[in-house]
Amino acid sequence: MTTLRTDWQAGYPGHVAEHNEISRRLNTAFYVDSYGASGDGTTDDQAAINAAIAAAVSAGGGSVILTPGKGYAAANVVPVAGSNIRLIG
Repeated sequence: MTTLRTDWQAGYPGHVAEHNEISRRLNTAFYVDSYGASGDGTTDDQAAINAAIAAAVSAGGGSVILTPGKGYAAANVVPVAGSNIRLIG
């Protein structure tokens, strides 16, 4: 029996290293609380959220974490401009 592989499965030179690098970047955590967010549901946390996103972008990617169980408020839409950025919370 022959197993057929699609192009994405076969990969390309360097695909494993690239995948590992992206995974490493996404596993770098940026907690919005560390950037001054209160998470009380009433205080505008937009500046802290934006700062955490900016730090993740500067690092080449990462996970911006909004602590589960807290309520974060933002007066405006929070823009995410950058590659390899993941919002969790």
